[in-house]
Amino acid sequence: MIKKLKYTVLTFGMLHAVGAYAFTGAVYGAAPSYIDGFAINGFVRSFYFYNGYNGAQNQRAFALGGILNIKSPTFLKYFSGGLSFFTAHNFGLYDQSKNSYDPLLMGEKNSINSLGQAYIEFSIPKNIVIKAGDQMLHNMPWLHSHDPMLLPDSYQAIFAKYTPNKNIKLYALREFRWQSRTSNAYYNDNYYYPATYEGDSLYGTFGKLPYTAPQTPGTLAFGAKYTNNFMKTEAWYYDFYKIAKMFYMSASFSKNLGSFKPNLGVQYVRQFNNKSILGNINSVTYGVTSGVKYKNAQLRLSYNENEPKPGAFLNGGVVSPYNIGALYTNSIIVGLVQLGAGNAWQVAGSYLFSPQINTNASYAQCNTYIGKSTELDWTIQYNGINELKNFSITNELSFDTGGGAPEGKDAYYEQLDLQYLF
Repeated sequence: MIKKLKYTVLTFGMLHAVGAYAFTGAVYGAAPSYIDGFAINGFVRSFYFYNGYNGAQNQRAFALGGILNIKSPTFLKYFSGGLSFFTAHNFGLYDQSKNSYDPLLMGEKNSINSLGQAYIEFSIPKNIVIKAGDQMLHNMPWLHSHDPMLLPDSYQAIFAKYTPNKNIKLYALREFRWQSRTSNAYYNDNYYYPATYEGDSLYGTFGKLPYTAPQTPGTLAFGAKYTNNFMKTEAWYYDFYKIAKMFYMSASFSKNLGSFKPNLGVQYVRQFNNKSILGNINSVTYGVTSGVKYKNAQLRLSYNENEPKPGAFLNGGVVSPYNIGALYTNSIIVGLVQLGAGNAWQVAGSYLFSPQINTNASYAQCNTYIGKSTELDWTIQYNGINELKNFSITNELSFDTGGGAPEGKDAYYEQLDLQYLF
């Protein structure tokens, strides 16, 4: 492990020295720099991934990359444009024909190079935003750009947000195609399709559809959020075409009581579609989470119940086509989205040792019709100071056992992420 860490640090430093600005990050970058009115920001990221199975072939992968985001100055009073270039490289370090290489990191290829964002934006500050084109999506549960490894997902879509006042936000979305974190182009599929479906280098799938499955034409979504000093609420409707229709609602409450800040959250998910390409979709899911923050420490206890529906997909399981979803009990490796009807509970805690060092840990147990599984996750992150204030090191460890573990075998994941924002 020490040798691998030294190699990762050395490679990261060499790349940054010879021109890191070719590998930068969009939304995840530091405050942008401006050149003739163009905003430029981003990240460089080095990622090492190890996947160990009890009684099976252990796998690993390493890659280096990032995203370059460029946004134009405003023109015609309300308009601007944006581009993001995605890139990732493993330098041919692994023989991909052998089982010791893990394609979960960046698929079965040595590099990913793509245009992750290319959009036109109409904006009236503090009131209206409309974006059309290739883009990353944020603040939308069940359909958003997340980056659990090296590159985030992006979508070809028309997105609109209306803010009538400081407490209310209204959303509308028509998503047509997407580009997964291991893909280099946009496709009409999602995580329920098999890897390499119609040429897509789609890895980390839930794998429930055959190669003969028809394409999906995307998603229609509407949402609303309301916030005030102690409450946050949201309600969403999603039509994942050919997959499922979804109603999602959540509310959270928090209050400062001196050094203590208790919080409570509830969520509800209803899905249906008896003509889905996945079969009969019929699910009802509830969730509750409660916790407290005291100075630099936080503790949280969460529970989700996914009602059994005999004859439905995954016995009434909740469906999430583009990520692992927004359930309170989600863990790094698995959750109820992958495992189907049943229940799950999770206890989680975090502690901020200093402005530079933060750690969090969680333990979750899922009891589903597939079987019982447990997962223990631990993350520690270091954030630099002074000249290195935009540099961070994150190490994640995950242990998964039982019926929900990948391939039915106990699993151990380690992820080492070195990142520089600018």
